[in-house]
Amino acid sequence: MIFTRTEGQGSEPLVLVHGWGFDHTVFAPWLPALTDRWRVTRVDLPGHGRSPASGAAGGLTEWAAAIRRAIPEDALWAGWSLGGLPLLQAVIDGARPRALLLLAASPCFCQRPDWPHGVPAADLDAMVHGLDAAPEATVHRFRTLLGRGGVADRRALKPWRRRPSASPGALRAGLALLRDTDLRAGLARVDCPACWLAGDGDPLIPRAAAAWGARAMPRGEIAYHPRAGHLPFLTHPEWATDALQALSRQSRS
Repeated sequence: MIFTRTEGQGSEPLVLVHGWGFDHTVFAPWLPALTDRWRVTRVDLPGHGRSPASGAAGGLTEWAAAIRRAIPEDALWAGWSLGGLPLLQAVIDGARPRALLLLAASPCFCQRPDWPHGVPAADLDAMVHGLDAAPEATVHRFRTLLGRGGVADRRALKPWRRRPSASPGALRAGLALLRDTDLRAGLARVDCPACWLAGDGDPLIPRAAAAWGARAMPRGEIAYHPRAGHLPFLTHPEWATDALQALSRQSRS
């Protein structure tokens, strides 16, 4: 069971999926720019927010299938960070959204011998161990890391400094997905219009990861902002909204 919340007066459906350790309310500051044009469905990942903790036990395929059952498919899908992975997996598995926006996301979050554009595996493993000892402190350190993008990022994260938004099991499962998932080989099957949003201020995802993902997709592109960090929909909402509007136009052409 996946919790969703739908609002807005627009005729076009839009789905928003959040990242690790957050929940659907992280998108609340962005909503005023969206709800006149779109009917917005915000999703809580398995074990996050109001989605049951029991749903976090599966792997990425199970997360993708559960989210797919809970959202409109004939819609523009947008995934932030970890939230991009189940949406990508759903499309690789046959879903056909109108278009796909990937905000500060990557097809492969963890470094590999042939993939330097990620987080070292040791860092993700250290976070897993930290969750066992002090889950709230570990989430707090992660959010502090996100704030390194700049003053705007730190301001956007202030309401979330010590606000747990997921069960311990869901946090571990999400980190395991970030560490183990590599969707590069499947991107050629993502044939809807797709855009990767990337910024030089992102402390986790280098622009090269998004650029690679865009090149690997038949209809992929990258939108780049020199001052955006890991929270572009909060720190640069007009830019993120422009990207949604451009994808919407492409999906109708």
